[in-house]
Amino acid sequence: MRSWKNKIAAVILLVAVSGGVTYYASFLSYKNTVDNIEITDMTAEGVSDGTYEGESDAGFVRARVKVTVKEEKIVDIVLVEHKNGRGKRAEKVVDEVLTEQTTDVETVSGATNSSLVILQAIERALEKGADSGTEA
Repeated sequence: MRSWKNKIAAVILLVAVSGGVTYYASFLSYKNTVDNIEITDMTAEGVSDGTYEGESDAGFVRARVKVTVKEEKIVDIVLVEHKNGRGKRAEKVVDEVLTEQTTDVETVSGATNSSLVILQAIERALEKGADSGTEA
């Protein structure tokens, strides 16, 4: 009877340890991805009129946006998706980008990673408009 309980305990321990290792590896990948996000001073200059989609996925945080440009001005940003942990406050950066007309804005304290992911999604949308010159 004791051997049976020991085997069950060992299996439970093995599952818990492998789950922890998997989570830790995912967290390291997420952290590395976020640490490598570089936000530039991206504007709508040179971007054709239209609505462009951009996304950024860092694992634990993901954002998808639609950016509308008219006459080289960012006129609207819709946050289509924002998967976040505690980073909901980061959604304020959308208004900052609209006001400042650049992605070079301050990140939201306490939601830095989500801010960076949203800003990268906006940059990617603007890049599509600059590269293709066609509506996406």
